[in-house]
Amino acid sequence: MDVVTTLSKVWRWLGGMVLGLALAGLGVALWRSGLEDADRWASVIGVFLNIAGLAITVASAIAARNAAKPGGDVKNVIEGGRFNAAVTQARDIGQPAGTPLPGDVSNSIRDGEFYGPVTMARDVADGQGDAEKPKS
Repeated sequence: MDVVTTLSKVWRWLGGMVLGLALAGLGVALWRSGLEDADRWASVIGVFLNIAGLAITVASAIAARNAAKPGGDVKNVIEGGRFNAAVTQARDIGQPAGTPLPGDVSNSIRDGEFYGPVTMARDVADGQGDAEKPKS
């Protein structure tokens, strides 16, 4: 286990402990303040939590929309495993033929067992990378 992973786990554990202690402290404070005041404080805290939740939702929607924009470079790497079906590594899969999107691709296989077709390409248009389909 490397140092970064260990530190990350320690920070998550400490963060959980701090959050738990803060929530316990808030519960004690509301319990000691009485029912009327606790209800008012809970309403105020609820408003701020809803505002924070709305802000996180908007930020997530913007990030998802920006991530879904086509283009950019892609690096596909297989570093081992056993594959019993078709494997496709590509930049864009399912794009109509003749309309490549901007960006580069790097496909590589470092290790593994492959018992089906392997397609490594920049663009795979409309099922070119699929295993042979039975003719009807």
